[in-house]
Amino acid sequence: PKTKLRKLRLSEEFTTDYVANLIGLQRRQYEQKEQGKYPFNDYEMEILAKTFDVSIEDIFFNY
Repeated sequence: PKTKLRKLRLSEEFTTDYVANLIGLQRRQYEQKEQGKYPFNDYEMEILAKTFDVSIEDIFFNY
């Protein structure tokens, strides 16, 4: 699961619906990706990193 992404989203008080719309997904699709059931695409990672003003590595690759 993308716990770091979830923490960032909650710290900004963004809903899953809002973040899903940012990357062009439906809420359910985004929630499944955040839960780790499906991988994020490169362009989705880039949009999320810019939105949260952190590097892609910090969200998706550093544990």
